[in-house]
Amino acid sequence: MKEYDQLLRNDPDYHEKAQEFVKKVRDISAFLCEIGLRPPSGRVEGVVTYHDACHLAHAQKVRNEPRQLLKQIPGLTLIEMPQADRCCGSAGIYNLVYPDMAGRLLERKMDDVPPDVDWIAMGNPGCMLQISMGVHQRRGRERVVHTVELLDEAYRCGEGDEQEPAGRQDGGEHQELIAALQRCVGKDAVLFRQEDLLAYECDAYTLKKALPRAVVFPGSTEETAEVVRFLAQRGIPFIPRGAGTGLSGGATPTGGEVIISLARMNRLLQIDLPNRRAVVQPGYINLHLTESVAGHGYYYAPDPSSQQVCTIGGNVGENAGGAHCLKYGVTTNHVLGLTMVLPDGQVVQLGGLPDEPGYDLTGLVVGSEGTMGIVTEITVRLEKKPEGVRTVLAMFDEVKQASEAVTGIIAAGIYPAALEMMDNLAIEAVEKGTFPIGYPRDLGAVLLVEVDGIAEGLDEQIERIVDVCRKHGVREVRPASSEEERKSWWNNRKTAFGAVGTISPNNLVQDGVIPRSRLPEVLSRIEEISREHGVRIANVFHAGDGNLHPLIMFDARIPGEEERAVRAGSAILKVCTEVGGSITGEHGVGLEKREEMRYLFSEKELAVQLAIREVFNPENLCNPGKIFPTPARCAEMKRRPAGTDDRSGGRS
Repeated sequence: MKEYDQLLRNDPDYHEKAQEFVKKVRDISAFLCEIGLRPPSGRVEGVVTYHDACHLAHAQKVRNEPRQLLKQIPGLTLIEMPQADRCCGSAGIYNLVYPDMAGRLLERKMDDVPPDVDWIAMGNPGCMLQISMGVHQRRGRERVVHTVELLDEAYRCGEGDEQEPAGRQDGGEHQELIAALQRCVGKDAVLFRQEDLLAYECDAYTLKKALPRAVVFPGSTEETAEVVRFLAQRGIPFIPRGAGTGLSGGATPTGGEVIISLARMNRLLQIDLPNRRAVVQPGYINLHLTESVAGHGYYYAPDPSSQQVCTIGGNVGENAGGAHCLKYGVTTNHVLGLTMVLPDGQVVQLGGLPDEPGYDLTGLVVGSEGTMGIVTEITVRLEKKPEGVRTVLAMFDEVKQASEAVTGIIAAGIYPAALEMMDNLAIEAVEKGTFPIGYPRDLGAVLLVEVDGIAEGLDEQIERIVDVCRKHGVREVRPASSEEERKSWWNNRKTAFGAVGTISPNNLVQDGVIPRSRLPEVLSRIEEISREHGVRIANVFHAGDGNLHPLIMFDARIPGEEERAVRAGSAILKVCTEVGGSITGEHGVGLEKREEMRYLFSEKELAVQLAIREVFNPENLCNPGKIFPTPARCAEMKRRPAGTDDRSGGRS
């Protein structure tokens, strides 16, 4: 942020504002040293080393202040890192644009880390993500933290026992709950103050929020089971949570639940390349798995747009997909087995063997959104890297032309690994985002088509794709001229959701699925819904399998706009079901789409699903209030007295 005035020096609208803004920006370590904070009294036993983030050390000259703070913490020993200001390879978007070079820089930085340290501290979130990846790759034990996190821990250790949990007024009973949870997982693994709980009041679906009772961070299956048993015995509801990137409110409290965060269960437990399998804990980052096996010629296929931060456990809960699920399938197609803590605290093993006889319980749990138990270990399938990959970019004047080209490509017998589409409003957003590539402003739609496999046949497939696009009136179509250009196209596409923030203060993303052949019709209907509800809608979607992601834009500061956006989203999902589709392809139902379940299922059908959930979760303590409509007649039907029958069978 300190460089904003330089970045915007040629912008007549924002340069002066940026200059004023930069004057107010201070690094928190420098600020705390300046105001002379009271040293903490609590002890944090261990050894820490400090990494100088490039922009802090070189641009802002903040070097000594973080070290001063660390030295004030009783019990903490600071060991200097050799060449502490050497770049780790993060450098903003450096690791995305030049991943190979960033990887080499990271290896060199990890060689600088002194042996036997407990923490690697720093002052930049980008560096934290990059060095965390380095620790994972080396299977290290160090925790990567912000300097202020250790300072905060010291204050908590010194003062935590003297203060009542904030934000709650139920006194002794709640304190007993917190003390019991701390006995299960340790004092540093339980959050209970209001200022800490605010970060857990929702996931990436921000339209509904509520505070949890507490947040617990177990470190193993055993600790998870102990926490669950304790809560179940007392009838206290709980919610499993991954990275909080879910887009349907699946990890959002409805009020009073304990969140069981799996963020600390973030290890790669086993790689079995001869059998193309890996075992991970649920907090393991999706992209880290591919990075861990890439050197051996393997990768993990599910690739949601948030794969740099989302966890495999969260992917299991939502049955996440990604751009390449057209050819390779979604998460359930790559999960072989699970270790799961049931809602009463029992630990069970599901699956694990290929073609295991009996009911597919693993498949039942994948996509159940944490309503059947808490997954603590996941056995996944690894794929061999394809011999060749080729990507085509096609630009169209009209959405209808691009939609017809999608159908034409599949009808021609070509089965791409990915087939993505953006409309004009989405193109406007990505061109104002982090990875602009220079799309013409008047484009109606863009297609991104990727094929992979044996290198020998890819050129022929590319020629056929180009030919189909030309038959449907493409303005310009061309294959990527280099791997760098191909990656720039994908970086542009994968940041589309975030880029919408450049053209709208708020947005709501939907997740409907339709038959490919109905794309022109449904996109036309979405235009009508946009006009009817007075909201702008950008379309970004996996065109190959008909998984739509309409981004409904609104301004929450204007009364009524959020409500119109929600109604527009529901109307879009209704259209999806009317043409033979579904209300979700990969984001899940969560809180957001509970009522829309009635677009798909009759009350009897919902009752059957509730009965299945009840086998695993009879007291409805594990992630209550998700997936199913409330108030629901189906909830009454499941306990209908013997001898009665509902013969209506209709949809509500």
